[in-house]
Amino acid sequence: MNGNGPQKYYTVTMTNQVTGTSTPYQIPWLDLSDRKLTVVYDRRTMTLNASYVSIFYPSTIGMMMGNYTITCSYAQGAACVPPMWGVPGDARNSELIAHMNVQSPDMETAWPLAVHPMHPENSGVTVTPEERLALIRSFDMGGQYYARQNTQFVPFQADPTKGGQYK
Repeated sequence: MNGNGPQKYYTVTMTNQVTGTSTPYQIPWLDLSDRKLTVVYDRRTMTLNASYVSIFYPSTIGMMMGNYTITCSYAQGAACVPPMWGVPGDARNSELIAHMNVQSPDMETAWPLAVHPMHPENSGVTVTPEERLALIRSFDMGGQYYARQNTQFVPFQADPTKGGQYK
């Protein structure tokens, strides 16, 4: 997907509207590792896996609010940002899934929309049908990195129907 060349990066520079401070965040074109990256995501500065950021950040850019710029050394304009590798809630229109040429449930034929060589098998890596299905389901379910049970989320402890008393 990035070919055999070196990793490409683009930089998203966010400017804090209160302080005027600008902070650049270097985003890999496609990095499927668990290396940690710090980025602004959902209006918060977060540290997430490079795989999650590089897959879902391109689809997030269109929803970003605030003052930001995108630059890169290899292209200008829309070509600077990679394709939407992962579209939350829409695996069928996610470029990563399209490149993987998912097979039909009978595992005999590729989807009619499959136009790419089987990837990553063409790079010497095998992905099982179950792993492909897990990716599709993850994308279709929104591709969320954190679930409430995996964070320090604490549900509201008081019963609001009883004047704020604990149950």
